[in-house]
Amino acid sequence: MNKTEILLNTCKNGLDDYFQSGLDKIDLDKMKKITIYDEVDYDNLKWLAKKMKLTLSIQYERSDGYWQKLKSENGLETYFETSNGYWEKWGYDENGPKTYFENSNGFWEKWGYDENGLKTYHEDSDGYWEKWGYDENGQIVYYERSNGYWEKWGYDENGLRIYFERSDGYWGIWGYDENGLKTYFENSNGYWEKWGYDENGLKTYYEDFNNRKRKWEYDENGKLIHFINFTKSDIVISIEYK
Repeated sequence: MNKTEILLNTCKNGLDDYFQSGLDKIDLDKMKKITIYDEVDYDNLKWLAKKMKLTLSIQYERSDGYWQKLKSENGLETYFETSNGYWEKWGYDENGPKTYFENSNGFWEKWGYDENGLKTYHEDSDGYWEKWGYDENGQIVYYERSNGYWEKWGYDENGLRIYFERSDGYWGIWGYDENGLKTYFENSNGYWEKWGYDENGLKTYYEDFNNRKRKWEYDENGKLIHFINFTKSDIVISIEYK
């Protein structure tokens, strides 16, 4: 089964233009370069190259002399050029993530990644940059950018988030029971929430800063038999289940 047949068997959604253009008759395994004279077909073929991870050159030409060229390696765009002199270049690491972009206007961007493929750095020619930090489990613990903004995360020994803070003074904290179920949340705005559970991990209680309260009751099989939604002074709704 060649690449065209694989495409027809697995990528049928959204391919009406592709089928109508006749591109489904092309032998993708043998194609190295193709020149297209219809802009819709050109866009379809760009999508196809990415979807099928093709290595090829695509050129689009118009009757007024305008043209575009696009080079793709394993479905990743590496070079784009137009007849008016504009061009773009992309670079990637061995695992696929983009590491570099440059265009003919002098603008460029760079990206860095750790050994797990997690993004750690980004900068561009305008002086803007971003940094990311992670713990040994790959969970983000720090983010910072060139305008002075930052964020921090903290986790417990089970990898559950227990703390968040950012440079504008906002923070949030979370609490959990021995089973890892969330029991508490509070933030710097004064908002808080609490949750309670039974021995089976079923939620039995909830309340928050706005005085919203809920209670759940279950039978011995864990089936919900009673739900109560009440406010500070009056019961709003009480439901009993069979």
